[in-house]
Amino acid sequence: MIEQICRSALKFRAPLRRLALIALVVWAAVPAAPAAAADDAAPRAVVDGFYRTLVGVMKQGKTLGFDGRFKRLQPAVESAFNLPKMTRLAVGPYWQDLSADKQAVLAQAFARFSTASYASNFDDFGGEVFEVVGSQPYQSGRLIVETKLTPKGEDAVKLNYLMEDGGEGWKIIDVFLQGTISQLAAYRSEFTSVMRRDGYDGLTAILAKKVEDLQAKK
Repeated sequence: MIEQICRSALKFRAPLRRLALIALVVWAAVPAAPAAAADDAAPRAVVDGFYRTLVGVMKQGKTLGFDGRFKRLQPAVESAFNLPKMTRLAVGPYWQDLSADKQAVLAQAFARFSTASYASNFDDFGGEVFEVVGSQPYQSGRLIVETKLTPKGEDAVKLNYLMEDGGEGWKIIDVFLQGTISQLAAYRSEFTSVMRRDGYDGLTAILAKKVEDLQAKK
């Protein structure tokens, strides 16, 4: 299942060198500040709580089906992730040219896609262990919460979460697969390409199609 998760999350990623450059651009708009120590209890609790919900859904995954998993996971995903900000960062410079209504529609479409990804890829429980193992301060008061996912009888997969407190509590704004590969940078690579080629209508259509494809996998 882990290979499926990683393939799904990275199926549209650019070469790693390009992703590294994109990741720098994504965060370049944020003024740099010295990394400061932060109380990591609250952000760790967000990730730990999300994992508890995810495992609970996985244990009932086959009974719930895709729609049931989606319904159970949606509030957890929307609570743990800052999806509007992630959408804005993924759309990049094209975001400022969109009306407030179109921005809201894109954020909703991205939220549905994010929830659908978890509902599709984490569809059953096979003894996987999700652990929050540490944290590291990041620039501008952000924090990286370090975790690992260990499938039964297999090597652990690193999943690190970049988090910030934007005034509504700590939320996730990026996921680093294998500890280093920015998922947000992968989204930005695809979304900006679609916006350049097909505009707002093209991106909303692609996000809707992604959800349909994930649902079809059951």
